[in-house]
Amino acid sequence: MNTDTIYAVVDIETTGTSVNDGDRVIQIGCAFVQSGRVINRYSTKVNPGRSIPNNIIHLTGITNKVVSHAPYFDDIAGSLYAMLQGTVFVAHNVNFDFPFLNAEFSRVGYPALSISAIDTVTLTQILFPTLTSFRLRDLSAHFKIEHDQPHTADSDADATAILLIDLLTRLRELPINTLRQLIALHLSLPADTATIFQTALTMARRQPAKLPAGQYVRARLVLHEPDPIKPVDLGQPRAFPKSKVAKQKQWGTVIDWRDGQAKMMNAIFNNYSHPNTHNLIIEAPTGIGKSLGYAVPFAYLSQTGTATVISTQTTLLQEQFMTETVPKLRQMLPFAFNVVAVKGSHHYLDLSRFSAVLNVPDHSQQSQFLKARILVWLLDTRTGDLDELHLNSYRAPLFEEITHRGLASLSKKNPFYEDDYLRRLDNRIRQANLVVVNHAYLSQNAAQLETLLGHHPFLLVDEAQHLPDVAATHHRETVRFHDWISLLHHAQANIFNQHDHHLTAMFDEDSAATNALRQLATILVRLDADLDQFAQALYRQFLMRAQMTAKGTRIVEQLVDNASLRQLFQNESGAFAALMGAKTPLLTNVAKLRRRFAANQRKWLTSDQALMHEFEQTLAQIDGLFAQLQLFYEQLGEEKTSHVYWLKQNQYGDSTSLELSGGLLMAAGWLNDHVYHYFQRPTFTGATLFTSSRANYLMAQLDLDKDATTTKRLPEAFDYERQARLLVASDAPAMNLGRPDVQYHYWAETIAKLTMATKRQTLVLFNSLAAINEVYRELTHGLLDDTQTPVYAQGVTGSREKNLKRFTTENNAILLGAASYWEGIDLPNEALELVIITRLPFDSPTDLLVAATNAQLEANGHNPFYASALPKATLRLRQGIGRLIRSETDRGVVVVLDARLTAKRYGLTMQKALPKSLRVTNQSTAEIIKQTQNFFRS
Repeated sequence: MNTDTIYAVVDIETTGTSVNDGDRVIQIGCAFVQSGRVINRYSTKVNPGRSIPNNIIHLTGITNKVVSHAPYFDDIAGSLYAMLQGTVFVAHNVNFDFPFLNAEFSRVGYPALSISAIDTVTLTQILFPTLTSFRLRDLSAHFKIEHDQPHTADSDADATAILLIDLLTRLRELPINTLRQLIALHLSLPADTATIFQTALTMARRQPAKLPAGQYVRARLVLHEPDPIKPVDLGQPRAFPKSKVAKQKQWGTVIDWRDGQAKMMNAIFNNYSHPNTHNLIIEAPTGIGKSLGYAVPFAYLSQTGTATVISTQTTLLQEQFMTETVPKLRQMLPFAFNVVAVKGSHHYLDLSRFSAVLNVPDHSQQSQFLKARILVWLLDTRTGDLDELHLNSYRAPLFEEITHRGLASLSKKNPFYEDDYLRRLDNRIRQANLVVVNHAYLSQNAAQLETLLGHHPFLLVDEAQHLPDVAATHHRETVRFHDWISLLHHAQANIFNQHDHHLTAMFDEDSAATNALRQLATILVRLDADLDQFAQALYRQFLMRAQMTAKGTRIVEQLVDNASLRQLFQNESGAFAALMGAKTPLLTNVAKLRRRFAANQRKWLTSDQALMHEFEQTLAQIDGLFAQLQLFYEQLGEEKTSHVYWLKQNQYGDSTSLELSGGLLMAAGWLNDHVYHYFQRPTFTGATLFTSSRANYLMAQLDLDKDATTTKRLPEAFDYERQARLLVASDAPAMNLGRPDVQYHYWAETIAKLTMATKRQTLVLFNSLAAINEVYRELTHGLLDDTQTPVYAQGVTGSREKNLKRFTTENNAILLGAASYWEGIDLPNEALELVIITRLPFDSPTDLLVAATNAQLEANGHNPFYASALPKATLRLRQGIGRLIRSETDRGVVVVLDARLTAKRYGLTMQKALPKSLRVTNQSTAEIIKQTQNFFRS
């Protein structure tokens, strides 16, 4: 491949995916590319000699009639074969097109094409690593390629040809250092795709070029300089526009006027404009423009030199704020400001760790492929935030090795000390007016934020109802004994495994290293025994009785009495003491081995380096488990602890299936001292916060003093009377714990009848995955067989993101979900018009942590149902109903298949928390189906 190479960019449409099963080509498109331009095209329909399946007709638009007068493949094979000779075959998924076409050639008597072939999918993934999708349609939109007829071979071939030109241009821009490292990875890519990097390196050597502005080399990695930080000149603060006239004059051309949003802005600004500041809770319903409602006043307040920390629930919401809210904010404000998004250290790349693993061979081709993508990403990233790569679905195991461990782990001797992404981030935080974090980061780094930003910054907590749960969850850890045993055995195999390369043979000429290995082997065997003894002690004291009584239950969980666990931990002659006593000699001998390895660096083969790296990583993970047990020990030693501990074991497994977990039970009583203490009195907001007019539940959860807190509930932005209905099934069967199948069948049958009658996009919300599985089975294996209704189900048909994406491309689909599906889903207008709630969303009282919470509430003199269960379920119900109406033009129906909402006294309490204008009607299931039809007809 060189500058004169002709690339034949091919796309084929077929009757199916298997030539052996009789599938045939029905269309061929080919665009010939040379010297960065399309020089020729070829396209033809092909008569497959068989009927085209309906799904292929629907996908391609190619009908049996269209191909009835087209040539057979035999007729075009000779000219096509000749055209492709001497070219490089290119396709978007070459492992399909190239073998299929060669099989067709073979079928009609031609030998397989013996030309190079490259794949544009994997090439794009490497060269443009931050893209979110690599489908040809999405790539065409990103690169602004004209692609009017996806899934037709000529249009797809043309689009792929333009994509190839962009890829070859990008390839020529790669620095020589990066190309060398890509080649050194020995990537396993489709067909001959990997060879294109060698070609690019050869061409780059002939015409060396300087690095583009902003790029530089550090320890053989090519990096990008950070964006310059421009300190904001505070000067004279601009006056906050309080009146409607002032607001419209200043930003009336940027955003539409919303009364609720303006009231929110004024409430926040006024609260901090006088010395008698209160905690402030503002419920801002969907449609008000909440993000700008709090961002604008805090930006004005930051002019005084006091920064604001904005905390939201997830990293995804952080990204939304940065990409959607900040640009509007810059348009609205008459002054400059700095804003930075901050995440936990594990979100960022550790350059030193990445450099260390880069040249260590990895048996996992996926890991090598990810290294290649990161190498190219380093040319552009200013932040080192690994989320830019959109790799959340497959971050292990490489990411365990290369993510940052925090600034405390960074040495000034580190060759990348000056380039470190966390150091860059700290510099940006110090210059920021607005710092955007997530709840997990806030709960773990509040003190550090105050240190970087100065005394008592402002704090805004968005989606505030989630802060207590997120804080508690991120202060819980689990030690899995099976993982520990596996690591110990893996380390022992590294030291001596007669069938594989091992450390004893590697260091056979080094007596000091051999002695350290002998010591390590002895310690690991002892650790194995000590760990088993510790697991047995835990089992005998806390789980044995529970397991004997848990008939028919596969997993046994048991809360552990803190005092008893503390006693077991503190027994100096016990199993825990013996286990922890092995840590120091273990790490001492690992350090000795590391020094012997470093002293003979030039001696080692690549395989030796890989083995040593693997061993060190294994021991680092073992050390992490030691640290977690040590933390449990320290927490138990505290005089007054708000932590809870529990054990879990497979009833039919041995001691290695044991898990010991512990951490915060509730954040109430903890948030004040560990989070709010470092800020001015916080502001809390969210679309659904209150479960009653008194807001007692929310304030208790958020650890707030009622007398020092002001609450505001902004009016609904939507006309629910006109836009929606809430229908409750009066004849829904009550839950029978002995016969859940009765309720599952009722739900499935009702869902099928409702969706067939209305033909609307439908979201069905459940409380358990077990219920989803049963209902999905009934819907797809009987009730909806003849309707061609797409059904997507959590835990069955893919991830949440995948299910939502597929759901939004349909017109009459059903989406079944629990847990996270009750909130955070934004499907306006026709994307969602019917929401079915199967049961009121009460937590199971038998859930381990729910039971522990209830026990603690009872001990403090509270009724668990009214203090926790009811308000929590009410909040979740409001969130579920909130999925329906997302804009002023939305219309839809919520159906609740649980009669308790109207039949029980607490159901009436729940209704009071719903939008006042939402009409609630209690009817039979048959009548609900008719009323839902009538609503949509009107």
